[in-house]
Amino acid sequence: MRPRSSAAVVAFVAAYAAAASAESLADLCTLSNLKSVLCSNGTLLGINLISSASTAAVVYNGTVGGGMTSSSSETYDYCNVTLTYIHHGKTDNIIVKYAFPEPSDFKNRFYVGGGGGYSLNTDATGGLTYGAAAGATSAGYDALNGVGFDDGVLLGNGSIKWDATYMFAYQALGEMTQIGKYVTKGFYGLSSSAKVYTYYEGCSDGGREGMSQVQRYGDEYDGAITGAPAFRMAQQQVNHVFSAEV
Repeated sequence: MRPRSSAAVVAFVAAYAAAASAESLADLCTLSNLKSVLCSNGTLLGINLISSASTAAVVYNGTVGGGMTSSSSETYDYCNVTLTYIHHGKTDNIIVKYAFPEPSDFKNRFYVGGGGGYSLNTDATGGLTYGAAAGATSAGYDALNGVGFDDGVLLGNGSIKWDATYMFAYQALGEMTQIGKYVTKGFYGLSSSAKVYTYYEGCSDGGREGMSQVQRYGDEYDGAITGAPAFRMAQQQVNHVFSAEV
């Protein structure tokens, strides 16, 4: 066998040392590491993170769901993270959860899954199949526990909860994505200028959510699948009634 050059040996040793020192999921998925990479208040306009309410825990052999992805027999190890924030000057309380894949599986991607009907996506694991971090949001009205926008949109006096309306319409997913991408970079030790490719996937109201994301937060996304977007509501609801009337 031909002997290696000194330069090749140095490169090999450096690569080996880097691989040996690479941090594992257990190393990264700690509360102290998570808190160290949170954005300080004022970094993202109007968003104040409550660091003391953060959680981080490794999940082993977790199943995949969320968005348009179907359940798979494959399982993944990932870091399950929850964060809490409020809007500056308000008393609301929004919980967001994220699933960060193993460092060796991460492909510099962030995935946003859509919901359906009047509900947002509740599962943060939909990106694991793609080597992507992903998230889900409570939107401030307990959407993570399956509470639909239509369940709590009206106040007792018959007026509309406008904060919940804006959050369901576009704001909750946009903020979840902005926070998630920021934390993703810090979690994996990427530079602030590093590119995290971000994709949206949804159908029906998930398609509508995707269209609103492209409209309101277009700079955050590199691609979007917006299947059968459920808008033009007046025409849509009349069409739903038509078949029964006929």
